Amino acid sequence: LAMVLGKGGVGKTTMSVALGYVLSKLGRKVLVASLDPAKHLAEYLGLRGVLSVERVGEGFYAVQYDIDSYARKVLDEYVVTLKRLMPALTVLNMDRVVEIVRESPGFEEEVFLRATAELMGMEGFDAVIVDTPPTGVALRVLTLPQVYASWLEELAKLRENIVALRYAIARALGQRPRVHDPVLDKLYEMKSKYDQLRERFSKAVTYVAVAVPEPLPVFEVEVIAAKLRKLGARLHLVVANRVAGEGQLEAKHVRRLGEIACREGARLLLVRKAAFAPSRLDEIVKLVEEGYVEVVRDPCGLGGRD
Repeated sequence: LAMVLGKGGVGKTTMSVALGYVLSKLGRKVLVASLDPAKHLAEYLGLRGVLSVERVGEGFYAVQYDIDSYARKVLDEYVVTLKRLMPALTVLNMDRVVEIVRESPGFEEEVFLRATAELMGMEGFDAVIVDTPPTGVALRVLTLPQVYASWLEELAKLRENIVALRYAIARALGQRPRVHDPVLDKLYEMKSKYDQLRERFSKAVTYVAVAVPEPLPVFEVEVIAAKLRKLGARLHLVVANRVAGEGQLEAKHVRRLGEIACREGARLLLVRKAAFAPSRLDEIVKLVEEGYVEVVRDPCGLGGRD
């Protein structure tokens, strides 16, 4: 799995499609998936719908997620789980419960996390490239497994105390204690899932950061690199997009991206600014095939370009 991160509008979708195209030309079966609410991937590749994988080339597939549709799917799962674990809720207004969950802080990030986890388990592809939502949301999604695992550990401890107390009361009353507790089982199951997801985020994902040579996008690459280090992961590829090759200020920002790549042990790509704004697959292919992309072999000195 590769996750393409960066500020909105810097070309994450373009770079995701370009990476997918290159890998497919190397004989890999590739899926490019967009979680970006702007849905540029569907527009660029002419996808017919959302949430369905479509073939766009030889060994090259794509899927556009619609977050509202996917949110409804997640909510339906919550309803089933709540009814199974807490039957008393069925006498309440379940619609109200669902509304509270839907409007809760962090629900949007939870939906993105579910979609990402689904993509990580996608079978039949050699590579899955994820076009992520803007930086802030994407980084919160990466942090969620760690946060959830901590919460669930504490909740499991509380539930263990409740179960132990019930057991003791039942024994004292001469009743047959109930050993199995479905809520505790669910907490253990969820914690294990998020521990595994956290491990995969730190060790089994390739991270790509895209920026244009401007102050805020470059700063966000710094933020991305710092957050990944904190999560036990690292940047693998930094893309300086729409580089015109003009002016000292632009050169300063490109050098800064090179310094970040150097420090993180990442590769650096320079993508020259084209006379056209890529918005279709054939135009993105043109970027790749006509020499707009340069690999910087020495990002520490921005020398030795291929």
